Amino acid sequence: MEANNEREEWVYLILEAKSVGLSIEEVREFIKVK
Repeated sequence: MEANNEREEWVYLILEAKSVGLSIEEVREFIKVK
């Protein structure tokens, strides 16, 4: 199932964002644009 893979990707993006100091809200906006 592709949904599970997308979820893993989302978690990875959040971890990356935290490492560079982005907030969850900023990550969500980025995902919406993407």
